[in-house]
Amino acid sequence: MKTIGIIGAGNIGGTLAELLVKAGYEVVLANSRGPDTLAERVASLGPRARAATVEEAAREGDMVIEAIPYGRLDALPREALAGKILVTAANHYPERDGDIDHEGHAESMRLQAMIPAARVVKAFNTIYFKHLAAQGDPLRPLAQRRVLPLAGDDADAVNAVAELVTALGFGPLRLGRLAASRGIAEPGGLLYNQDLTLEAAEARLAEDTGHVVVVGAGPGLGAAYARKALRRGGRVTLLSRSGAAEVAAGLEGEVRTVAVDAGDHDALATALAALDDDAPIDTVVFNAVAVHTSALTELDTAALETELRVGLSAWWTVVETLRPRFARRGRGSFLVTGGGAGLHPMPEMGFLSVVKAALRMAVLTLNRGLVDKPLFAGTATVATFVDPRSEVPDRVADALFGLRDARADAEVVVTGS
Repeated sequence: MKTIGIIGAGNIGGTLAELLVKAGYEVVLANSRGPDTLAERVASLGPRARAATVEEAAREGDMVIEAIPYGRLDALPREALAGKILVTAANHYPERDGDIDHEGHAESMRLQAMIPAARVVKAFNTIYFKHLAAQGDPLRPLAQRRVLPLAGDDADAVNAVAELVTALGFGPLRLGRLAASRGIAEPGGLLYNQDLTLEAAEARLAEDTGHVVVVGAGPGLGAAYARKALRRGGRVTLLSRSGAAEVAAGLEGEVRTVAVDAGDHDALATALAALDDDAPIDTVVFNAVAVHTSALTELDTAALETELRVGLSAWWTVVETLRPRFARRGRGSFLVTGGGAGLHPMPEMGFLSVVKAALRMAVLTLNRGLVDKPLFAGTATVATFVDPRSEVPDRVADALFGLRDARADAEVVVTGS
């Protein structure tokens, strides 16, 4: 991959053009005013660079980097970018770009939705352009290089961008899917504009993740939450009625398992208190549910009480047990798996819609109650079928942890598209 198209010749785009030429890449540079306005700039870069139209830069680049204001992303040539690795260095600044409702999602997911055929990777957006020009050092060990976080839904595309970042002398930190960049690699995020080495950034991410407890640890979402925490360097404990030994065995990393029935509130509270005493819990993910697959009209009060005990009261047991402990430490997050049934009635699934709707409202209400406190509550409403073998569980995990990192919205809806 030797030809890089760059759309945007300002601070970031122009700096990248200089670095890429020095690293041996061919550069096709474009801006909104036309190639004639770039003649002097490309002449200074030498024979490896040439000016072009935006359309030409998109078509001719093996990889394309956009470095234009976030509010102008809709001007990108969608057809020409189809199938291309599209690196986005844009950040949303409301004072410049206006107010945009991202509905709890990462900014880069908006660009991916605009150009679904492109392979979008978030990169080069967390560093000041003068630092980008000066801090890359290919001779340094990777762990000691200035970090540049990356995120993308296409793993091969992320790896290709990581190779480019490495060639420029920086340390690529793969965060996961685009959703994972929210709260970490966006303005105000954990690693935004932070002058850290790759090693230090990984340590900061691990420290921020801490001890994650998953209540209701099945092979789909439960396992995905554990994978997410482990990748970030966190410590993981899985709580489930079966003990989750099989789930833990399929994970890469040290995972503790505890057998406890979420419907047994006393046992659940005791287990959580003991875990917190042993290693303070930073985040608890509630994923427990009891579902009767009979039609709602065929069930009695006992069925309702069962579903409420496991799917709602157990969550409040978690909150009641850990909230005072979180408050004393000044940190802690309550994350919840919501369901599309909480938004749309599903009478064929027993009381699931009733319980999920109540749980959703309880989480949103708690979030509102914690707004002026250093604690957080949020929910990922999963409005699609969750196949453990699909990418959906990892998408939900990225979205839910993204809420936690950003602490701006209380809910994100994950669909099948």
